[in-house]
Amino acid sequence: MTTDAWLSFDRCGEASIRCSFEAARFTNSLHIVGDAGSLDIEGFMLPQEGGRFRLMRGGQTHEEALPTGSTYDAQFVHVAAVLRGGLVPLTGGLDAIGNAQALEAIRLAARRS
Repeated sequence: MTTDAWLSFDRCGEASIRCSFEAARFTNSLHIVGDAGSLDIEGFMLPQEGGRFRLMRGGQTHEEALPTGSTYDAQFVHVAAVLRGGLVPLTGGLDAIGNAQALEAIRLAARRS
């Protein structure tokens, strides 16, 4: 199954997403293009397996390895700190609702095609 989604944001343009279970191998990459340059991120979903980002702007390129470590570990540490009262949550209920609405819209669109 492969799903393509095109998203439109009120303040910052458009995006396209492709997700597939049919690929010969697992990849996770992000390519963002803006007026001033572009950003490529490889391996952002599973940083414990290694990844890189490349920022291209003004004819110059900056490339770095992503920090390693499980994203679940980072989330757990943050939630624990919030529950202890030491930090404010990075996201809240409105963010979760927005994500759920976007995923549901993509799921319904995939069913129609």
